[in-house]
Amino acid sequence: MSEDPLVAFTGDRAAAELMRRSLRAVADDHADLPLGAMVREVLAGRRDVRDLATDPDFAEISARGMRAQEEAWAALTPEERTEQVRLGEAYLAGLDEELGS
Repeated sequence: MSEDPLVAFTGDRAAAELMRRSLRAVADDHADLPLGAMVREVLAGRRDVRDLATDPDFAEISARGMRAQEEAWAALTPEERTEQVRLGEAYLAGLDEELGS
């Protein structure tokens, strides 16, 4: 059996699952657009995830999402940031456990 391409890309099963879930959301949100089709091809293993890096639509939605996250992070207090880090680590640990990693 060949290795999951997203695991090969991320180097980690939990990170690959997180990426898979995020890509599914992108595919669903853009189902009727070429971007949605491209992401579905990546998820099906018929295209390389690196192909998304050269897609201008993917770059735009990624940049928009990163800007929103950056603004949200900047608005947090140091205590809230610490809590968000803790929650993120717990979420990834839960994914590890769920996946049997």
